Amino acid sequence: MARLQNVLYDIAPIIWLSSFDVYPAKLFEGAKQRLSIIIASLKRDQETILTTHYNRWKPQERGFLFSHISYLESFRNKAQGVIPKLGNTTASSVLNKVSQKVPALFSKPRSLPSFYVHQIPYNFVKAFDFIPYFWNEVDGQKKSTDYKPYFLNSTADAEVMLAVLNSNLFFWWWYLLFDGYHCVKYAICSFPSGLREMREIVRQRLKRLAADLMQDYKRHSGRRESFYKTTGRVIYEEFYPRYSKPIIDDIDRVLAQHYGFTDEELDFIINYDIKYRMGLGSGA
Repeated sequence: MARLQNVLYDIAPIIWLSSFDVYPAKLFEGAKQRLSIIIASLKRDQETILTTHYNRWKPQERGFLFSHISYLESFRNKAQGVIPKLGNTTASSVLNKVSQKVPALFSKPRSLPSFYVHQIPYNFVKAFDFIPYFWNEVDGQKKSTDYKPYFLNSTADAEVMLAVLNSNLFFWWWYLLFDGYHCVKYAICSFPSGLREMREIVRQRLKRLAADLMQDYKRHSGRRESFYKTTGRVIYEEFYPRYSKPIIDDIDRVLAQHYGFTDEELDFIINYDIKYRMGLGSGA
């Protein structure tokens, strides 16, 4: 969207940008689209962009949706081509602290991936050090194309990064900057994890929590069946991260030390959008 952003900035120095997800309710019934509403002023006395957070609401809350909208001054990240969907000062403070770190160094593909990440998160980003079960009538048992492999040169870094990608913090950061639907390579590889400067005690705690989380994911997983015209019967493993949130929260408590979060900032991350992330009927 960088070219569209250029057009907006050229014609409208002051922009109010509100953003709306599609779960659990949609802005327009019958149109399953993640949408932004843009209000612009042509006055040239200042240049400002203000945004809401990424709005979600239940059907019964629809009547109060617009009256509860609030804006906060944001900015345009030209390097990533995004405008952070900031809605309060705590979010701004957390983003500033996270942005001080540098991303991990991912390597080119080789025989053994470091981990796999589901490319379409739903309330939680799911990263695994194992291949979830998948079978269909055409191909038999195989890796689902929904899980994309990622590679790091260091096994130790991979174990730490596995914990980071499953954190509430990473979900919030991805949801803040990107489309809230596709979690793909440019998002994962650009996250400022700060692995190089991470203290050893923090690394060791994250590695242990990642191992605990993988076991907990498996314990709460189940197999579901579907049917598609192209592949026939399909059986796949489904995961329910909300049951593992206590472990995920512990990962965030460790990361809070790494980034220097205050208690208020940590509470914001752990409880971000919790009503919708934890209260929906499906888990994945």
